[in-house]
Amino acid sequence: PVILNGATYTKVSLANYRRFNELDLRKGTKLLFNLRNDVLGYIERLGKPDDAKKAKFTAPSHCSECNNELVDDGVFLFCSNKDCFLVQVGNIQQIFDKMGIKGVQRETITKMFNGKILTKPEDILSIDYKKLEKLPGFKSSLCSKIQNSIEDRLLKTPVYDYELIGSLNIPLISKDRAKLILKNYTL
Repeated sequence: PVILNGATYTKVSLANYRRFNELDLRKGTKLLFNLRNDVLGYIERLGKPDDAKKAKFTAPSHCSECNNELVDDGVFLFCSNKDCFLVQVGNIQQIFDKMGIKGVQRETITKMFNGKILTKPEDILSIDYKKLEKLPGFKSSLCSKIQNSIEDRLLKTPVYDYELIGSLNIPLISKDRAKLILKNYTL
């Protein structure tokens, strides 16, 4: 654990597989942890030339959930099995993250998926909150919080076509690319 500005940091994301490879991490490599913009944890390598003799970490080759072979697109490692539990939950989480729907964590999304409340990204628009309240751990107050977060973002503020397309996890179509495409086309 690292303590900075009164906060304790125990984990930090390396963001993607390319960054992992760029850092050339090996067992015993010395790292510098710092904060970017006073909030985002960031790792930099402080290794010495003799690090090259140490064992290098290797990436997994198969999905931890379905054992499907992972695909390396140069930036990310991902499971290409569309029926994989982790892929399905990840696609739903992508909508929450990319659309800026706050306060709904992956653990909650996973419970909603397992309870068959959210089984695909478009289900976010038709959640049965009475059925959700019947799931273990989903009190009325949590259900109201989820409903308010979704409605505040999707119903009370404008949702642009490029935002929606950019949040659908379509390969190579980010929000910025969708915006460029939709300059000349509308939905």
